[in-house]
Amino acid sequence: MRNIKIILNRPTYSGNIGSVACCAKNMAIKKLIVMDPFDIDVEESAKMAIHAALDVVERIRYVSSLREARASFQFILGTTAGVGSSHLRQSMVPSTELAEIVAPLPADNRIVRV
Repeated sequence: MRNIKIILNRPTYSGNIGSVACCAKNMAIKKLIVMDPFDIDVEESAKMAIHAALDVVERIRYVSSLREARASFQFILGTTAGVGSSHLRQSMVPSTELAEIVAPLPADNRIVRV
């Protein structure tokens, strides 16, 4: 899990960043990258992260582009709440199957979830 990081792409709400930090911490993911945030209030992010994930919020790396955010990773997982077009649905993997894809990767791979 130490090689897995999360990229938030253009988050709109500060509280969402804190909530994701909390979820990340629950999964032993310690680093978030935030790309091109809208108008982020770090204090609001910290409130939503609660004290248990405050260290994750404090270590957030802010970047201006997706290219910059994903530059150092060997394996990138893209996730979305949207359904997308029919050609994308065919290449989608249910989240329940992601562990089967990621687990066999060599331990030194740096993995990011976008």
